[in-house]
Amino acid sequence: LEMGETWEQCAIRECEEETGIVLERAQFLAVTNDHMPEDGKHYVTIIMIGVCASDQVAKLMEPEKCEGWSWEDWGKMPSPLFHPLSKLVRSGFELPSSEQVKQGNVFARTPPGLRMGCGIDLSTV
Repeated sequence: LEMGETWEQCAIRECEEETGIVLERAQFLAVTNDHMPEDGKHYVTIIMIGVCASDQVAKLMEPEKCEGWSWEDWGKMPSPLFHPLSKLVRSGFELPSSEQVKQGNVFARTPPGLRMGCGIDLSTV
């Protein structure tokens, strides 16, 4: 986050900086708490979901940080993945439908026993 920036503003800015895709809006999806003692790291990762015009194509804007971009099926993500995203996929977390996202209603299903924040109806906030 930049100083004074909201999560939504950060997601929109970062998406454009890293992929060239301009989001119409972004909203909270989940948060993961990731202890990685083997790497000496502990991340709390805020995962956002965004809406963009369908004709946009992701570009490699930061080749020193990333090999490329591709659209993948949520249940069949390639390896390796960013650890927090990998954890979320393996947990059985289900994405909201594209219609829910377009309407601003994100109600993602979290499997029982998984401690994670999700499920915010932004239309009432």
